[in-house]
Amino acid sequence: MASSDHDLSVILKPNEILTVEIINDQIIPFLLTHFSDLRSSIPRQTTLALPAPDSTSSKSAVLDPQVTSNPTDSPRLKSKNRPKAKTKHKKNGHRNSSNKSNSGQQDVLKDEAQLCEQIDRLHRDLSYIREELDRLKRIEDSVGGLVRELVQYSTDNAFMGLKKAQAQADDLDSGGGGSSAVLQLHEMQIKLSLVTYIISRLKLQIPYSHRILSTSSDAHRYEQALDEMVADSMFGGMPKPRVGPDLLWSSAYRDFCSVYHSLDLQLKLCLLCFAVFPEQAVIKKRVMSYWWIGEGLLDPAVKKQKTTAGDVLGELAAKDFIQPIVKKRRLGAKSYRMHPIVRFMVINLAKEANFFDFDSKGYATADFSKSHRACLVKSEHGSWQHALENPDINFDKLHTLFNVNEAFLDFKLDWFLRMTNVNVLSLGRWKGSPNHHIEVEGTEFFKGLRGMKHLKFFSLQGISRIFELPGSIGELYKLKILDLRACHNLESLPDSISSLKELTNLDASGCYLLDSLPKGIGSLSKLEVLMGFVINDRKQGSSCTLNDLVKLRKLRKLGIVTMRKSFPQQKERWWLRRLGALKKLKISWGGKSFSSTSSKDARTSTTRDLGLPDGLEKLDLECYPLENPPGWLSPGKLRNLNALYIRGGNLHCLCKDPKGDGDPKWTVKILRLKYLNEFRMNWIELRDSFPKLVCLQKINCPRLTLFPCDETGLWLNEEQDEASRFKKKDDGAVAR
Repeated sequence: MASSDHDLSVILKPNEILTVEIINDQIIPFLLTHFSDLRSSIPRQTTLALPAPDSTSSKSAVLDPQVTSNPTDSPRLKSKNRPKAKTKHKKNGHRNSSNKSNSGQQDVLKDEAQLCEQIDRLHRDLSYIREELDRLKRIEDSVGGLVRELVQYSTDNAFMGLKKAQAQADDLDSGGGGSSAVLQLHEMQIKLSLVTYIISRLKLQIPYSHRILSTSSDAHRYEQALDEMVADSMFGGMPKPRVGPDLLWSSAYRDFCSVYHSLDLQLKLCLLCFAVFPEQAVIKKRVMSYWWIGEGLLDPAVKKQKTTAGDVLGELAAKDFIQPIVKKRRLGAKSYRMHPIVRFMVINLAKEANFFDFDSKGYATADFSKSHRACLVKSEHGSWQHALENPDINFDKLHTLFNVNEAFLDFKLDWFLRMTNVNVLSLGRWKGSPNHHIEVEGTEFFKGLRGMKHLKFFSLQGISRIFELPGSIGELYKLKILDLRACHNLESLPDSISSLKELTNLDASGCYLLDSLPKGIGSLSKLEVLMGFVINDRKQGSSCTLNDLVKLRKLRKLGIVTMRKSFPQQKERWWLRRLGALKKLKISWGGKSFSSTSSKDARTSTTRDLGLPDGLEKLDLECYPLENPPGWLSPGKLRNLNALYIRGGNLHCLCKDPKGDGDPKWTVKILRLKYLNEFRMNWIELRDSFPKLVCLQKINCPRLTLFPCDETGLWLNEEQDEASRFKKKDDGAVAR
């Protein structure tokens, strides 16, 4: 330790200012190593009194935050301290001294374990500080570049030459030199516009918390506006956006508009879509991706355009229009929200652009006479049905119908028959919570789908009381995305679905009453995502099988529900391997009943030569029914796997390569283990088997003890996580 102290003394030079770079690159890494060494130097006596892995001892509770029982409550320790019956009085002294000795040993063990926990907490806090300082350093680098531009344009010749041009104009006769001064003024106006834009970008670099609390410039208006936003609730739980109108006259709003107008048309339209969501709403990337595809805002065929939702969201986040929600110690962001002040200003821009119609309080309405977009929103001023019942309404103008917070849908058939130009029909749930209930009064209006020849995105996610879809859905020839997720009453899909030749996404996951899918799905050559595909041996002939999917050359994501314990057998793995583009695979075991295939047959049939597709990057296994792992679940058969999720079921362990070819290691970087009551693996074995592991999550796995996870069950490899973050950056840190 002396050498380490000497190294630190070299870093901490007398009278030297400690910069963020020195703290992050030298001091914090030194402290992290120091505490790790200190942790390892603590005597390992805590393991001596630990019970067997299948016990409920609480000594592991101190090191494993998921177990919270008292260390002195261990059955073994209690049994040691419990006096024996019918002992002689002459042994009482020996017994008492033994009890005192055991009690003292327990206190020492408890103190050592608590010390380890405290050191682990310090280690996590230092890592968190390092991450935040990294973020500040990136802001510093960005600000430095902008300031260089600011100095360059502020000291430009256009400013320096203005006085000279004006002096020449004064010396010359009528207008001779005046034109030169006018040109100089015009050039200076252009330069000033550039300077104003750069300064607005500099102001956006300041974190929201500092911007809101600042009393300098016009930033204090944000604080005043926040005070005006009262958390009153209206029907449906949407808070009232009571931001003062004075904000629209502030320089802050002008700066905001200048950044908005610097966006290209695609980004502007994508941003305005956020105006319909309630304040502080958490919006998933998938929701926006589907909507933008339906609107034609995301189209790989259009050059000079961003082609993925991640690209769009990343750039909007980089300019602080939206805020990525990165859960604690998670990798990347899948959800976003918009700051209340930004939302207020975006709503005003959406009004000016006639992107949606809003009432006086900032709520989107069902009036689409100017905007071509309507929202289903509960409000104090009557229902959206009244707006649609207007006899003068022209449904041909409607391009987007989006359900914001309406729980009970009651459409007239005539309305749907007249929506001949609609592109987006999002009637289902967009919120992540399954508690958001939606149901339909009837499904007669579905017959009107046959006239929607331009529909690209159709969502019924989470809607109850839909038992079947009409055959007319096969006439939606331009449909790209059909979202049926969590339609719990849905029992069947029509055979006409095979006519949807433009379909790229079909999600029927969570439709538990579906026992098969139509055979024609195998002919949808553009299909890229298929979730909720049912494997059912009892329904053959008209139902789709894995063999029918081998023609889907673009299928990259597949979710399977099977009722057979032995799935996937040799022939099914052969069919899966023929899906050359497949990158993500989810298999869920369950359903109405399992087939009678024995566990022995299942074991032998899954340990033969063939594995899953070689290009598989993510594998999600849900409720695996057997105790022993299948042969295809081994590192030698999944050499490109980056993410492995195992949730529920009876799995006891993970096997190594059955042939032992060089004892290959897992390439997995993200491992999630949830609700595995009998799964056993010690920490050293796991780290040896998963050398590239960056993120581990374990939830309700009682046999996995002494894992260095935090209180939420998460562990991050700080070094590899840092490398991946700087290589990939996160969704909100794209280059400007």
